[in-house]
Amino acid sequence: MLWRRFAIRPCLILAVERSIEASMLLSVLSFESGGPSLSRALTHGFSAHPILTKLLHGEQVGFGTIVQLIAENAADADVCEYIEFTRALGLPTSFAAVAVSDLSEAKLLAIAEKTAAARSPFNHAYGDSAGADDGEA
Repeated sequence: MLWRRFAIRPCLILAVERSIEASMLLSVLSFESGGPSLSRALTHGFSAHPILTKLLHGEQVGFGTIVQLIAENAADADVCEYIEFTRALGLPTSFAAVAVSDLSEAKLLAIAEKTAAARSPFNHAYGDSAGADDGEA
């Protein structure tokens, strides 16, 4: 029978289980160390612009991380190092890199409003201990 030729071996099951467990652990650790942040919230804001919406999620987060580093007043050397790393990966590092040249103040405001409205711990990142946005004022 054909299925016997492709029978799952015990060592493969163990490898898959370990990979899943490692992925879950990494996901939790990433979340706890600030994964849902400005760079992630910007992915919601970018939906306000037709070209930015077409970027892959990783491209949006990579670009958003540059914005986050600047917003957090990271050292210039750190920002430049991250930009070089991002460019080496072939990810966009500016609006011009994704052919966005029509960013009026109104369009930037629309992006900012959608970013701020995103359900994310970023909404309370700077000293507000209210936690995640639960819709209460």
